[in-house]
Amino acid sequence: MNERYELGALPVGKWHETGIGLAVHGALPLMVFMRNKTGYRWLAPVRIFGVAFFLFAWNALANFHLALPFIGNIGATHETRSLGYIAWAFLIYGLWQRRQRLNELRRGGRWHTFSPGISHLEFLGLRTDLINRFVDPGVAFLAGLVLHKLGFGALGLWLCFSAGCLFIVGSHLYEKQLNHDLDSLDTSLEADLQAKVMEHFEGGGETTVRSLKETGGIPTGADAGIEAEIAKRKREAAAMRQHGL
Repeated sequence: MNERYELGALPVGKWHETGIGLAVHGALPLMVFMRNKTGYRWLAPVRIFGVAFFLFAWNALANFHLALPFIGNIGATHETRSLGYIAWAFLIYGLWQRRQRLNELRRGGRWHTFSPGISHLEFLGLRTDLINRFVDPGVAFLAGLVLHKLGFGALGLWLCFSAGCLFIVGSHLYEKQLNHDLDSLDTSLEADLQAKVMEHFEGGGETTVRSLKETGGIPTGADAGIEAEIAKRKREAAAMRQHGL
């Protein structure tokens, strides 16, 4: 049964996918600066140019000010260029990293094109998923708070925002890999149980009904009722063969 839970005009699944996509764009600069060997397909040119444009726009918005008669100045009190510098650095370094990944692939290097990269904080000795989900975003968020306190308002706010996006992306990748591994485990368990159920019904296996604790929580249907039904169908099939049907 396919159920759709609506949220506004889009199903919740669509909202989730859209949110993850936006988070990927927001987290990309931190992935480029805080990690080595970010995967080739993360560094798509349209994504890099789009994020750089967003940073330029954020920098321009931070510098917006307006002088009105009788009211005075509205908006920024002093000019900031920090986000503009970050945008240029991200644009150049991101495209250079993409070129590096492409050259490595052409030389026969084996590196996943969707790898989130290797954190510069790997030396801490923590599990990789903990660093990707908590340490990298946490360090970036604290750096954003410090910069905001020091007067780099736009840069500090952007770092805090990007850190939140990095946490979302890291958590999503962790859950995705975990579900993949659990699917493999469930598939193996189901195959093993299916083989035992077939052996049971064909008369070569155990005759006792196995509990859910014994079957890994999977109801196999191997009870007296279904066993009787299968025996009945076997008798009917044998009778039809005897009559040449």
